[in-house]
Amino acid sequence: MSRHHRILFLSNRYPPHYKGGYGLRCQSVAEELARRGHAIQVLASNWRKEGTPTDRSGPVPVHRRLHIRAPISPHPLRRRGQHLRWAIAARQDYRIARRLMRSLAPDLVYVWNMSHLALSPLAAAQDLGLPLVLDLGDYWLLQRYRELQAEPDARRRRYRLWVHGLRSFDLARLPHILVNSRTLRRQYIRAGFPPAQLTVIPRGLPAALIRETPPPLPPRPTVELLYAGRLTEAKGAHLAIRAVALLHGEMAAELGRPVRLDLIGAGEADYERRLRRLVADLGLAPVVRFLGPLPQQQLIERYGRYDALLLPSIWVEPFGGAALEAMSQGTCVIASDRGGPAELIEHGRSGLLVPPEDPAALAQAVVSLARDAARRDRIRRAALAAVRAGYTLEQVGDRLESYLQTVLAAHRRRKEQP
Repeated sequence: MSRHHRILFLSNRYPPHYKGGYGLRCQSVAEELARRGHAIQVLASNWRKEGTPTDRSGPVPVHRRLHIRAPISPHPLRRRGQHLRWAIAARQDYRIARRLMRSLAPDLVYVWNMSHLALSPLAAAQDLGLPLVLDLGDYWLLQRYRELQAEPDARRRRYRLWVHGLRSFDLARLPHILVNSRTLRRQYIRAGFPPAQLTVIPRGLPAALIRETPPPLPPRPTVELLYAGRLTEAKGAHLAIRAVALLHGEMAAELGRPVRLDLIGAGEADYERRLRRLVADLGLAPVVRFLGPLPQQQLIERYGRYDALLLPSIWVEPFGGAALEAMSQGTCVIASDRGGPAELIEHGRSGLLVPPEDPAALAQAVVSLARDAARRDRIRRAALAAVRAGYTLEQVGDRLESYLQTVLAAHRRRKEQP
C-alpha cells in the first residue's frame, strides 16, 4: 500500500481466546499488517475475557467488548427469552462499535468471523460511512444471508433482522468480500452472491515456519499417521479410525508394518465419545491415541514426525489449514478429493487425494506411500515447494495490501463525487 492506514479488525474471537484456526489466521494477518506499519486494532467478543476490556499486552490492541451468543435452547420459552436478550445485546454492540469507531477513526473496517455475534457492528460501520472488507474462511455469512435476505417468509425475516439490530440486510452494501479458496467462492456464488464481489486470496504461513527441506524419516517399525483438526463428524475423524482398522486387520500384510494413529484436536463431546467407543469396539485402543488440542506452534513442530496426515473431510472444506501446515513441514497429506484441500494438493505430486467417505481408499493410499519410500520423499519435497511458491504469509500480505488499497481508493472516489 502506498501509505499506512488505520484498520479496525472485527471478529468474534481473538487469541489467546479462540476456537480453531479462524482466530489464529485473524491474528496472523493483523500482526502482519501491523508489522508493515499499519495501525491495527481489534474489536472482538468478551468470550473468556480476563482483566480489562482492552488488552494492550500484545503487538495489536484488542477490545474484548462484544456479546457472544449462547447456544440456542431447544425449549421454546427459553428460546424466546434468548432472542430478547440477543436483541438487547445487539443494540448494545451497535453502540459499543460506533463509539469505538468514532474514537479510533479507522480508514477501513476489516471483518473476520461474525459467527455467534449480532451483525449490528457492521451497521455501525456503514452508518459512519466506513468501508467494509469481509474476509471469509467458512460459511457464516452464507448462513446469515439465508436467514436475513433469502428467507421467503417475510415475518421470519423481519424478526431475525430485529434480533440482529438491523433495519435491512442487503448484499449490495457488502461489495468487498475476500474468500480463501476458489471452492468457497463457488459455494457463495451458487447461493446467490454476485461474482464481482468475491475475490480469492488464500491463507498463508510465515516463511520462517516453512521448512527448507523435509525432515529425515529413518526406518522404523511402525507407520505413524496423524489426524489434526476439530473433532466433528464433518471433518471425518471416524473415517481415519476405520481406515486404521483396515490397516490393522485385513490390509496388515499388504502394509507390512504395524500402524498407529494420533488424533490431535477437540470438538463436540458427543462425537468424541462416539470416536472413543469406535476405537474400543474395533480393538484399536493400543494403536489410536487421543492427544487433545495443541497450540499451533507445538502442532507444527510435530507434523514432521508422521508419515502422513489424514484429512478425510466429509463436508466441502473451505480451505484446509491443517493440510497447508503439514505440507509446510514436508509431511505427506492424504485428503478427500473435495473442497479446499483439492486446490492445495496436486494429486500424486504434492499429496494424495481419495474419494470422500471411503476408508478403504484412504487405507490404500497409506499403503502406497509406505511401500514406496522414493515416491513418498518426492511428494514431501513437492509439498514444501508448493507452499513456498504461493502460500507464505508475506506473499498473501502483498496481495492483501494491494486489495485494501483498491478498496480505499474506490471509497475516496465515491466520497469526492458531487
